[in-house]
Amino acid sequence: MDRRQRKTREAIYRAFTALLKQESYAKITVQQIIDRADIGRTTFYTHFDTKDALLQSFCTDIFDHVFSEELDKEKTHDFSHDHDTKAKVTHILYHLQEHIDYLSGILSGESDTVFMGFMKERLAELFAAAIRSVYKELHADRETGC
Repeated sequence: MDRRQRKTREAIYRAFTALLKQESYAKITVQQIIDRADIGRTTFYTHFDTKDALLQSFCTDIFDHVFSEELDKEKTHDFSHDHDTKAKVTHILYHLQEHIDYLSGILSGESDTVFMGFMKERLAELFAAAIRSVYKELHADRETGC
């Protein structure tokens, strides 16, 4: 994605989150997003097929960031060196707290299924990996007699 496309996508995300602070996802229209982002309808649809596709992309970006192995220090926290289960869960909680002002807009109505689906999927992967790791350690300890 080139710089211009990234800037447009960021404008759409900013407009989307600003609207979510005011009302629920179900009440937000593509026209409101377009107006707030100051872009044309064609530009919006070049990036997203529907408002639901925008929500999917938004959730993907959030959760891909939180669960990334390549993290940078952020304004309010630094998990760039912590990759264990506790750090990742804490990182999720930091982001939920930072974005609490518009999360209620996402977590109301049908959009909560999308957001919570992403969250459940990523947490299931995280905890499954942690369980596998603990199991391997226990199994190795039994084999060595420790």
